[in-house]
Amino acid sequence: MRLAPVLSTALVAATALCGCSVHTTDSTPTVVVQQPTGQLTLTWTVAGAASASACAAYDADALEVNIFDSSGRQVDSEFANCEDFALTVELGIDTYSAEATLVDVNDLAVSTTLPLDDLRVTEGTELSVDIDFPDSSML
Repeated sequence: MRLAPVLSTALVAATALCGCSVHTTDSTPTVVVQQPTGQLTLTWTVAGAASASACAAYDADALEVNIFDSSGRQVDSEFANCEDFALTVELGIDTYSAEATLVDVNDLAVSTTLPLDDLRVTEGTELSVDIDFPDSSML
């Protein structure tokens, strides 16, 4: 008996009558080239201490870091809670500079801005930079 081919044909016809259709588009796939990266990790202390009480003593809520590439273009701006005492950023391979400032809850500076120069980020590595906001840098 040839019931299977008849049922298949009936099913295809019923599907067409229901208004079902398939649409395809011919598009070129997007190619994403991954740029090699490395990491920049900043650790900080406030008046020589890595304690929440040191942050609170100066009303420091967060660390603000602005990062600039070798052409001087700002490529990133990061914030970390003062009490974190560490911040890691993934960056493309380049030599960077940065500016680090402690700010209060209103994003107003409570310290002078510390310049960080010649930050060389290389592929697959982590550059660690330790900074201190001495008492004399607090506003």
